[in-house]
Amino acid sequence: MKHEERIEFAKKYAKKLYAKYKDGLIYFGITGSTYRNEDRDDSDIDAFVVTKDKKHWPESKWLHFMYNGIAVSIGYYTVEELDGTISKPDYKWSHRVFRVIKSLPIYEKYDLIGKYEKAIRKINQQAFNKAASKQLTAAASCLSGIRRNAESGDLAGTRSGATLATTSLDEVVAFLNKGFLPGGGYGSPNLKLIAKYKKIPKDYIRLNTTIWESNDPEEINNAAIELISNTISFAKRNGVEIPKYNSLAKIPV
Repeated sequence: MKHEERIEFAKKYAKKLYAKYKDGLIYFGITGSTYRNEDRDDSDIDAFVVTKDKKHWPESKWLHFMYNGIAVSIGYYTVEELDGTISKPDYKWSHRVFRVIKSLPIYEKYDLIGKYEKAIRKINQQAFNKAASKQLTAAASCLSGIRRNAESGDLAGTRSGATLATTSLDEVVAFLNKGFLPGGGYGSPNLKLIAKYKKIPKDYIRLNTTIWESNDPEEINNAAIELISNTISFAKRNGVEIPKYNSLAKIPV
């Protein structure tokens, strides 16, 4: 399916949505490769719908179907749900925000994207730092598995653990720059954006690239250790605290 045909499909689908939701339809947008005009003939079509409430929603929050041999995925959100997601940085916040902000509006009741761009600028740094702290803890928890796989010479296992860590670390860097990263949450697309940030940990791009390109488990392990250490130091210099407890009584539940 050609790019123009995908856009035409989206326009026709928007009419079906409006016929169903009327004024309850707030936004319908195309994301992913079609939004970026990088879609191939066999690329999936990714989109999302924003409604006033859940009235008339399909049974599932996600619709998956085939259209003329092309896989289509459409997510559903209410305005209230999306407002909460945008305003509170947390796990997968970056991915969700990127999906919304980087979308092509096929139907919009008002400038939803402009509203959320302003909302992101108003989020205080303390909220971003709190979310970054959680991601740093998640990244650090990967270290023992990375080391164990590296010692046994398991390349796939070592890279998998290191990749999981970089997914969290990429989020940390994005949070500290009040930025957001593309769907998938890792790899080259992230690094291209991170390279443009004003605040980046020492050797971040080089070490991250080593994790992706090296075929030596020990080299990947060493890169992961240094990357996590550098990012923790970077985060602390930017006001992020990582909770540490020496007493069971003080641990939150």
